[in-house]
Formats: sequence, structure tokens, C-alpha cells
Amino acid sequence: MRRKTRGPVHHLSGPAVALLLLVLVTAGGTVGYVLVEGWSWWDAFYMTVITVTTVGYREVHTLSRAGEVLTVLVLVAGVGTALLRLHADRDDRRRGRPGAAVPAPADGPHD
Repeated sequence: MRRKTRGPVHHLSGPAVALLLLVLVTAGGTVGYVLVEGWSWWDAFYMTVITVTTVGYREVHTLSRAGEVLTVLVLVAGVGTALLRLHADRDDRRRGRPGAAVPAPADGPHD
């Protein structure tokens, strides 16, 4: 039985959710470094990208304590987004959803 909803409902799933979360983490980190550290938009964006991707070349500038906290939050959010996406992919493959890379195993013996 289907539950009725009011108005159109849009469901984001899979890559769309991961992309949305990645954009939000990147935007949030960039704005955060501009506000907390007073950096230029480019420096803030670059620092966010090297943090989210865990490349970790070096800090763009010396960080304040608040900047260190922001960096930890950006790192956890970025890695968490990647892990969420990997988990969703695994579940899709197990359930045999369309677009899944590997079909789901059979539920029982078939003769």
C-alpha cells in the first residue's frame, strides 16, 4: 500500500546525494576558512579541496585553533561523505538494484 503525500516529492539517491554532500562540504569549508581565517576565496577553496581529498600537501597558511577545528570538521565531513557513498554502492549491489555493478546473489537453491 502506498502512502499518499502532499505535493511532488523528489528523491535523491546514489550519486546525486554524494555530489550534493560534496558540494555542501566544499562550500561550507571554503566559507568557513574565509570567515574564520580571513583568507582569500581561492586559498580557502584550495585548502578545502586538499583537506576533503586527504591529499594534505600543506596548510595554505598557518592555522589558528579555530582553523584547526574547522579543518577537522571538513576532513570528517569529506571522508564521511565518501564512506556514505561507498556504503550505498555496496547496498545497491547486494539488493541487485538497476545500475548496480554486480547482480545480487540468488535467494535460494535453484534446480
